[in-house]
Amino acid sequence: MPIDDFAGDITTTGVLTVGGSVSGVIENPSDSDWFAIPLTAGQHVEVSGPLQMDGVHFYNSAGQIQPLDFFPIFNSSFSAATVGFTASATGTYFVGFSYPSTDAAYTLTAAAGTGANPNSLSNFSILHNGDVQTGDLAAGQQKWFAVTLAVGETLVIGGMQNVLGLSAGG
Repeated sequence: MPIDDFAGDITTTGVLTVGGSVSGVIENPSDSDWFAIPLTAGQHVEVSGPLQMDGVHFYNSAGQIQPLDFFPIFNSSFSAATVGFTASATGTYFVGFSYPSTDAAYTLTAAAGTGANPNSLSNFSILHNGDVQTGDLAAGQQKWFAVTLAVGETLVIGGMQNVLGLSAGG
C-alpha cells in the first residue's frame, strides 16, 4: 500500500493558504487528505479543484464538519469546480478532500471569496407549473432554474434533441 501523503484529520502537516495552492494524491478510495487553513472571523474563501469537489469539506479546529456557503459550482469548460466557506471565528480550519479512486492526483487552490452564494435561489429564474422558457445556449454555457415539486409530481424538460425528466421523491 502506498504511503499516505497527508493525514485525514487535524494532525495533518499539509497547509493551504488563501492565495495559494497545494497538490496531493488520493492513494486509495478510503483516503482523505486534510490541509490546515488559517482564517479570520468573517473571512470568505473559495477552494477550487477537480470536478469531484463534492469530496471537499471544511472542518473547525476540533475536526467537526462545518457548513459550506455553497455547494460545488463548475467552470465553463466543466474541468474544475469551486466550493465556498466563511469562517465563523478566527483560527485554524481544515479543508478535507476525498475521492473514491486510487492514485488520483489533484490540486486545490484557495482564493479570497466575496461571500456571495452563486447557488442562492435568488440567482435562479423561478419556474412555475406551465411556464415555458426558450432560448439558445452556446457550447459550455449554463442556465439554471429553480422549481418546486411536491411528492409524486414530475418535471419534464424538453429540447429539440434532449429530454430530461426529474421527479420529486418522498
